[in-house]
Amino acid sequence: MADPSLAARVVEETLRYDPSVQATARMAHEDVELGGRTLPAGSIVLPILAAANRDPQVYRDPARFDLSREGEPEHLSFSSGIHYCLAAPLARLEGEIAFRVLAQRLPELHVAAAAAPSAATAPSRPPAGQRTPPRRAANGRD
Repeated sequence: MADPSLAARVVEETLRYDPSVQATARMAHEDVELGGRTLPAGSIVLPILAAANRDPQVYRDPARFDLSREGEPEHLSFSSGIHYCLAAPLARLEGEIAFRVLAQRLPELHVAAAAAPSAATAPSRPPAGQRTPPRRAANGRD
């Protein structure tokens, strides 16, 4: 049964589990050691935010969508530090309102039984660097 009081948790867990921004790019402005290697100034670093949000050293059972998740660090879906998304509070509020209204209007909403992965349940975007095939209209024309 849908529970409007879980809206904020749904937003946070959804952002952790499948962030809209999968990766970002940063440039080292000075020599820096990272993971035991020295990156010279000018090096480009590609942090994979989605992977950080699934780090098993940070999140218990990270591949599981879990609304009861508590006491773990904030996800990196809005980045961090000086790069933190200024619109994060608005995005959270919009998501919370949307999920709360959805639960109120569809009180019988529930999770469907788990299905085997298929094209319909595949991720909505291709892996980084992979192009999507051209799509055709229903009538077969481009």
